Amino acid sequence: MIKASDIATIDGANAIKCSEDQLVYIWGELFGKKIKELAICEYTNIFDICNLTTAQSPISITYEVTDEESMILSDLDAAFNDSSTSDLTIEVEKKSIYVHKSILKIRSSYFANMFHFSGLENKQRVIKYDDYSYIAYRTFLKYLYTGVIDLSCFKNELELLELSGKCCMKSLERDCIRGIKKKMTVSNVSSVIETAMKCNNEVIVYNFCFFFFYCFFSKVLYL
Repeated sequence: MIKASDIATIDGANAIKCSEDQLVYIWGELFGKKIKELAICEYTNIFDICNLTTAQSPISITYEVTDEESMILSDLDAAFNDSSTSDLTIEVEKKSIYVHKSILKIRSSYFANMFHFSGLENKQRVIKYDDYSYIAYRTFLKYLYTGVIDLSCFKNELELLELSGKCCMKSLERDCIRGIKKKMTVSNVSSVIETAMKCNNEVIVYNFCFFFFYCFFSKVLYL
């Protein structure tokens, strides 16, 4: 029998935190799937489970990448910022990022539309940006190649969230939100709200930040 420290019910699914091993277990119906036995979540607190509407499923699913898939991913990673094969340069803060128009078109509707309607595809070799930092653009462009966010600074993650909204990258936006959630504290939640308001992302504000305040102050009242 599990000794629980927290219990929650979310849209037909139940979550319980064990006071002994500090793991969160979930069962019930989640994302259209019925979970009959207790399943361990990757999150370690009930708060994260209560915000599933702004993130991906917390249930860990193991997927084995084949050798061929691994080679493709490795080749894409190597192709990013490779000046010898690049046919387009993105310049930010006087720094160059070497990319490939075909990959940008396939992975981003923002770039696909830009190339199509502006006629830049066969003409322009360099595109300059000054609205976001070099780090934000480099991370964004690398995500198009690898699907990985390589950032450690919370401020940069918020900036990347803004950029993902500008470029209509929903998958990147979801991944940004998921990372921001895990790092959010009382001291930086106001910055998250400010960024969300800039992005006109009411989901983050109402379903995430305000609930964070509710959970935090409720916990303080019980101390």
